[in-house]
Amino acid sequence: MKFSTKKIILRIFLSVIIVFTILTVINPFNIIPILIDLGLIIAFFILRLCWLKCPYCSRILDLGNQNHCKCCGKEISDEK
Repeated sequence: MKFSTKKIILRIFLSVIIVFTILTVINPFNIIPILIDLGLIIAFFILRLCWLKCPYCSRILDLGNQNHCKCCGKEISDEK
């Protein structure tokens, strides 16, 4: 999967987490949105740890628009 596709998927995932957090704040006594929100947050961080690593120095990258590693400075291509 391309690096840019992984970042788009994680951004959408983060948006869904925000929506469920808002639902939890609106109705705090319903346990289902709370559990879904916690599961999504845990899954987001696991995917981020697995997907957004620099292939050169193995540091975790952010979801920004840059295609360079902030630590080693190398360009990250969209190849597999």
